[in-house]
Amino acid sequence: MRTRLIIGSVAAGLASVAMAQVPSVAEQVKARQAGMKSVGAAFKGLRDEMSGTPDAAAVKRHAAVLAGHSSKVGGWFGASAASAPGVTTAALPAIWTRNADFRKAASAFDVEARKTLALANAGDMAGVGGQLRALGGTCKGCHDDFKAKDD
Repeated sequence: MRTRLIIGSVAAGLASVAMAQVPSVAEQVKARQAGMKSVGAAFKGLRDEMSGTPDAAAVKRHAAVLAGHSSKVGGWFGASAASAPGVTTAALPAIWTRNADFRKAASAFDVEARKTLALANAGDMAGVGGQLRALGGTCKGCHDDFKAKDD
């Protein structure tokens, strides 16, 4: 009997810890928004660097941020993170109704972000400049289909 009580207590404790670690939908949406803002800032920084004489260290830094986030984008839009009361989001329902298309677009962004980082790490600033169009195209394609238009 005592063993069952101990096992039951441990199981209940573990379940409560697991439940406590699952972020609320509002927290998930806010985390994804923060991640996407970081992606946008890094892309803008990269674009700004490439519009003049690029600072290779800054290019690497921006490319690393993009590649660091790129594999997470699909996960930021899990089914449970669709929306939350009181949370404004520009994510369109198409992310969830056309999820295979969305995941394909997110994967394309990941591929292009990693190519950009490889070029930046190699010091190939001309290559990064050319790659910027492909990278930006993956952003635009996803925004066109899966993000509400800005007012």
